[in-house]
Parts: sequence; C-alpha cells; structure tokens
Amino acid sequence: MKKRIVFVQPLLAPYLVPRFEALAELGEFDVHIVVESAGFEGRVGWSPREVRGCHVYVAKSRQMHKTLRDGCLGYTDSLTKTVPYGLPLLLARLAPDAVIICNPTEAICAALAKTLVPFRTGLILEDTPTSQAKKRRIVQTLRKHVYRMADFVICFSEDAKRYAQSIGINAPLHRSSWSIDPLWLGYKRKAEGPPSAKYVIRIPQSIVRFLIVGALRELKGHLPFLKAWTEFSKGKDDVELIVVGDGPLRSKAEAFCLNQGLRNVRIRGNVLYETVKEFYLSSDVFVLPTLEDLFGLVVTEAMAFGLPVLTTPYAGARELIRDGYNGYLFDPAVQCSTVQALEKIYSQRNRLTDMGNNSREIISRYTHEEVMHNLAQILEKECS
Repeated sequence: MKKRIVFVQPLLAPYLVPRFEALAELGEFDVHIVVESAGFEGRVGWSPREVRGCHVYVAKSRQMHKTLRDGCLGYTDSLTKTVPYGLPLLLARLAPDAVIICNPTEAICAALAKTLVPFRTGLILEDTPTSQAKKRRIVQTLRKHVYRMADFVICFSEDAKRYAQSIGINAPLHRSSWSIDPLWLGYKRKAEGPPSAKYVIRIPQSIVRFLIVGALRELKGHLPFLKAWTEFSKGKDDVELIVVGDGPLRSKAEAFCLNQGLRNVRIRGNVLYETVKEFYLSSDVFVLPTLEDLFGLVVTEAMAFGLPVLTTPYAGARELIRDGYNGYLFDPAVQCSTVQALEKIYSQRNRLTDMGNNSREIISRYTHEEVMHNLAQILEKECS
C-alpha cells in the first residue's frame, strides 16, 4: 500500500500546483494537500483548486497580523500569518504516514494531531540566520523548540541548512529547493529535456530594461532601490525599470518617481501570474532588491527565462548567483553598493545574453520533475 503523505500549506499558490502534480505522477505516494482557509483572504483569483493526482482539503484557520522591524536596515513592515486551528482534527481523520509542514504554527498543530494518530513530521525549512536574527529572543527560543519536534527537515537553501544547524536540530537534514515548470515557461514538454536557450525568444530593443517582480512593501526594498536607481540612471537615456506588483507602498513609490522626474520607471501593478512571463521575455536584467526573503522564487523564474540577476545577501536564492557569471549581489542598505552593481551590469551590456544563458544553465537542474524526484527519495527514506 502506498504511503499517505500530507502536505500542509498556508495557501495553494499557482506555482505549487505543478510541483505537487509532478510528485503525484511518480506514483509512489498517496498525496494529500491541506490548505488553510484564511490563506486565500485578499488573494484575488487564488482559491482552493483541484490538483491532478492529489486530494485537496481546506482546514479552518484565522489570520493574525504582526509588525516586523529592523533597526539596521531601517524598515518596518506589517505581515500576515495564519493559524490553522482546524488542522489537528483533520490530520487525525486522514491518518497519514507523514505530514510535511512549513512554519511554526503548522508544526504545533501537527504535534497536537500526533497525540491522536502516529505519523512522522517533516519540516520544510526556508528560515535563514539573517531572517531570524532580528526576531525577539523569546520568539527565537520558541521557534527553535518547535522546529526540534520535527522528525526530519527538508532545507530549501544552504542558508536554511546553516540555520537548522545553528539552533541544534538533531533530526536528519535533507536538501531540496524550489523548482521551475518548463511548461509554464513555454519550453517544450518535459520529456524533451531541460530548458534550452533556443526556446526563449528575446525581444530586440535599444535600451537595457531592468525588471522587478514582487509586492510593493517595505520588506522588498523597492524604495531604497529607487533612490539608487535615481543616481544610476542620471544622464542615461538607454535604461528603463519595470516594476510588476502592487502593495501598500505603491503610491509612495509612484510619488517618489514623480518628484524625482523618473520617466524611465514604470510601475505596472498586479498582473495575472500566467502573464508575468511576458515581462521576463521583454527584459534584460532581473532585480530582487529584497531586505529579507527566505528564498525568492522569482529569481528562479527570471533565470529560467535567461536573465542575469541582481539580488542581495538577504535572499536565500543568492546561492544561485555567481559573481560576474550570471549576476551580482549588492547590499540594499548601502546605496553606493546598489549603484555599483547596476553600473557593473550596465557596463557589460554586451554580455547580458551570455550571462543570461549562464543563468539558464544553472537553473536547468531545478525542474519540477528532478526536484520532486529527489523529494520522493527523501520521503521514501524517512517513511520506510
């Protein structure tokens, strides 16, 4: 009989669906997905949906709001988390062999369910030493003890693995990662191999177009980046910045651009996830100016579309960037560091295609099929 594996997620984002389908297609497990009802609040167009080969359930949950402050980087941001209070009884009813959770509240709820039915708990870990260092000591201590309850840990970056080791997790640590979907990206079918440069058609243009994709909020670093962009783009009539996303800082960002006369910045607002790729295709350089990102899935997408990447040490995805080979890292809290990174990539604009091809070569090993095959091996080992 197949092992029953339950994945608990705050919500079922569009990019998660093909990952689960790829795991189900392997035919090795009975895959169940539990999403939290409150996770979809405020997410236009996102809702629980069918996932081919999987069973989907909705656990009752409620939203909680918290404020995140960082004195060193100078930001304050409001975040929302969900508490899945309906999860314990649902897990007890499903009687799984393993439950895969991804945050402390889910871990606590899974521990309560474990008093009713036996199963192994796997933790998908994205937390990094940087993201946790700014939290209150009591929060750090509680998180450490909650995470230690896991029977095994699946680290989504080397930073996450270092964090697990730093808090004394003794459970087995495994490496996995986010992944890309060749079909969504417009490549040929998965059976025909990994992404290849010949499947991406760049749009010829006389300017160097930079692209940011992400919510406009303090945590994402848009405002510090716009200040650096003002300095960098002065006197250059062949550069452009496209910002895709919306959020509480949009009006402030638009006002800044207006006051600074930044006619080379276009803030496009929200677009459907399915159409984001049009912006990747028409851009030359991708930027993730984040002040904190556990990973940064958009980096993998941009790389798959053959873009060099500029990002910061505060993103787990920084491990994918090789200095001068497919991009550069910069410190978003130091304006001259951001400007220097922009100048470096701009001065090498004749190498952008080569650097983009390097990005695609690096990310070609991160397809859903390969990553989920590796995950299946981890689950088989831990559930045997």
